[in-house]
Amino acid sequence: MPVPKASKIMRPPFPDNWLRAPSSTPNWAAFEALPNVTSVVVLVAWLSLSAYTFSLPLIANSANLAYFQNPDRFGNMGPLCNLPVSTPGLACGNGHDIVKLAAKQHRKTICGCQQGLFGEALCPIHSGGFSISHYISAPAGTGAMGSLSMFPIIMMWWYQEWIEFELRPRPRLVNWSFWSLFAFQISYGMFLACTTCLDYVHHLTVVACFIVSLAAHWIVVTIICFECNFNKGAQVIPAILATGAVMVIPLAAATNVPCDVFYFGCSYGFWFMECVLLCMGFGITPVLVLVAGQKLPLPRDLVAQRRKERGY
Repeated sequence: MPVPKASKIMRPPFPDNWLRAPSSTPNWAAFEALPNVTSVVVLVAWLSLSAYTFSLPLIANSANLAYFQNPDRFGNMGPLCNLPVSTPGLACGNGHDIVKLAAKQHRKTICGCQQGLFGEALCPIHSGGFSISHYISAPAGTGAMGSLSMFPIIMMWWYQEWIEFELRPRPRLVNWSFWSLFAFQISYGMFLACTTCLDYVHHLTVVACFIVSLAAHWIVVTIICFECNFNKGAQVIPAILATGAVMVIPLAAATNVPCDVFYFGCSYGFWFMECVLLCMGFGITPVLVLVAGQKLPLPRDLVAQRRKERGY
């Protein structure tokens, strides 16, 4: 297979990073003799983010209940959550009575915009049910989401590098794959900064940007896998993306079912769909490492060899 010219690849070279495996012999013996630290990091990082997103309803409710009164040791600055449940226009999006729900927890206030540790979990304030964006709209929730996303996003660049140097796709596909992932990372950071409370329209715009860029990236990666005849473990990537796409269809339909017919779908369907997609997207590198047996991040000497072949 002819090696594409480097001049056609319009992206900056990948820098070496502290988690890259050290130089190895051509038969990988030195690398395989090392403790499999990378596999542990990959698994723990992915499981931590997945556990956090899937447990948000429980975490948000328990954390806000524990801290909404703002105990004396925090400076007598008043309660963290002080939005009265009797506020005009305040209502549950799923049809429940917010006053009765609050009374069951002996509360007369709920967590308003930017209040509490997480977004209010008593009931979905917006129509359409709960979402990850709602739960992490408070500073503590946003910070936890950002910190737990750090390593999974780094790992996305590991498989991007693996795709370029191991599968060796056409330069045009390399460019599209790289810049679509770059656009996703920028828009994902903006998504964390522009929460639903700050400006709902701008938040939806940013969310649309990172969804479109990530979908474009996945489409390009799938095309690369098909063109490479699913060599070197590439078959697992389309399998992951196809599984996510199949699961999204019934979940998306469930979000539009009336609450009196399917309460979970009405209230939690959209949040659950987001969790599934997020875990599928961030799960490509863990599956490549733990299931397909690929060496990620690529060893330095192998990357140097591939760069030399491409004229970097």
